Amino acid sequence: MQPFIFGKGRFDCVAGSAAVMVEAFFNEVFRLVDQAERQYGLANRDYTDYIIERLEFVIIVCSDLFDNIRGVSGLEDYCRSVGELVGAIRTILRSWEEYEGVLDANLSQRPPMAYHLHPVHNSRQPGRPQFNISKEQLEYLRSLGFHWNEISILLGVSRMTIYR
Repeated sequence: MQPFIFGKGRFDCVAGSAAVMVEAFFNEVFRLVDQAERQYGLANRDYTDYIIERLEFVIIVCSDLFDNIRGVSGLEDYCRSVGELVGAIRTILRSWEEYEGVLDANLSQRPPMAYHLHPVHNSRQPGRPQFNISKEQLEYLRSLGFHWNEISILLGVSRMTIYR
């Protein structure tokens, strides 16, 4: 029996175990796609690079699989499904590449002084001084992928101050 090879030689399987490996691979692909859909528009630059790299890898592996099963009798439906999957993943990849461009554009602009806080006035009241934290500063930090806890630490105020 001839080995069934896909993924640039990364998986060299005989027919019996090929189905198990292909199923495991596609389960990983579907988890990646689900994760990519949930995180789209929320991810920071590092995560965006990770998703793009993984999607590119999936396209390479699926394209190799498509090339290996094209024209094999009885696998026409699988071949069509793999071809459609590659097209869908390419669409997702283009979306993430556009998002990466948006992140790059945002990072190349001079950032607002989100971390620079001026106490409002000394009211001679007990407690911490009031700070003027603008909505724009918070939105900018959120767009960079910071969580509320991280923003409060960065600004040196409590999380409840951020919520107010």
